[in-house]
Amino acid sequence: MRWQIAWNQFPGRGAAWVSWTAAALLAGCMALLQDSPDAAPAASPDLSPPVGDLARPLDSAAAGFRDWRALPAVVQLDTTADIYALGDIHADYDRLVALLVTQKLLAAVPAMPTDAKWGAGPAVLVVTGDVIDKWTQGLKALALLQALRDSAAAVGGQVIVTLGNHEAEFLADPTDPKAADFSSELKSAGIAAAEVAAGRHPLGVYLRGLPVAARVRDWFFCHAGNTDRGHPKRNGSAGLQRSRA
Repeated sequence: MRWQIAWNQFPGRGAAWVSWTAAALLAGCMALLQDSPDAAPAASPDLSPPVGDLARPLDSAAAGFRDWRALPAVVQLDTTADIYALGDIHADYDRLVALLVTQKLLAAVPAMPTDAKWGAGPAVLVVTGDVIDKWTQGLKALALLQALRDSAAAVGGQVIVTLGNHEAEFLADPTDPKAADFSSELKSAGIAAAEVAAGRHPLGVYLRGLPVAARVRDWFFCHAGNTDRGHPKRNGSAGLQRSRA
């Protein structure tokens, strides 16, 4: 198994370091749990959002529910395939496409985000959140990742996207100034941010269904955190560097 990791560092647009707000992620998770039953109904509706159909409202009867068996909080996957990881796309669609094409995860530059075709066979791509905010192409980035997920699955690959603090904070409160860039994008597209955050829109169903973390073979992925119990105050600059990476 080959291990590859890509950090997208966008000067002037956001962090090359993963920014972690534990309280925000917890708030987002609580927002997901708020209206969810302990067990999904026996005949629950299909909540899979159609790729690229970002403007279609969702029947309110299907909103607010998450089938935790189908959409677990932590995705677990055992594989011998190559594993790729990236994080903090922050709405920079063009650089995302360039990175994926360079690594041959994306077969070619798509004419539209929904035309994205997976090029890496059985490989696994993990995207560790913060797909949105800090730039202007969050909707395109989300549409591409959904299309790539479906294209990869068709040939035995996997695309796993986890929640970042920006998605969690948006879901907890779409009026939060930190989510202003994404809310502005939604408004320009004629989509009500509140409807998305509440899960009454296909895009909201997708975001609310994202896992908090993923275990792929013996690797554990989440948006940030320090899983070796290190702490900047205890371990000095080395601990600080680990917590930022």
